[in-house]
Amino acid sequence: MTPDDEFFLAEFHQALEQRELTPDDPRHVDVTAHPQAFGPDVITELTRIIARSQAGTMAYLTGTRGSGKSTQVQRLKGELTARGFAVLDVNLEDYLNLRRPLEVVEFLYAMVGAISDGVAEERWIPVDEAIAIG
Repeated sequence: MTPDDEFFLAEFHQALEQRELTPDDPRHVDVTAHPQAFGPDVITELTRIIARSQAGTMAYLTGTRGSGKSTQVQRLKGELTARGFAVLDVNLEDYLNLRRPLEVVEFLYAMVGAISDGVAEERWIPVDEAIAIG
């Protein structure tokens, strides 16, 4: 690839709108409709695994930027909520500076903070108790 091509692609990618798509967005590609290209539906399988898990189990979904994680998490959240699960969706970008190296302790503190904030926001613990605990 030429330096001009590389420069063009870098500018193109940086100009892309970075926002999550909902599963009903017309730009969303339904991977479940194309199993020959994408393989089995990971969200259906993950829903089954979580539904069979012990109470208090956590699941993490990772992937590169723009790979559809947020859209798939929304699908997973819908599936689990429909089954009666309490689902907390946290975005650690709200708690971490991802432009610098990350230490494990920072990650863990951010995770605890995000979960604590989410639980309080959902009012799964009465606010007075959340303040007393936090």
